[in-house]
Amino acid sequence: MTVDGEQPQPGDRIEDFRLLDDRGQPWTLSEHVGSSTLLIFHRHLM
Repeated sequence: MTVDGEQPQPGDRIEDFRLLDDRGQPWTLSEHVGSSTLLIFHRHLM
């Protein structure tokens, strides 16, 4: 988890969160524990 504005590093633990995927289905970070995950946030995809 980041503290005092530090950038997160690979392997750092972060809080669980839920987003909607490109099909509008819920996607939860905790469902992907143990697998490599790449999140791309792009304002034009919303």
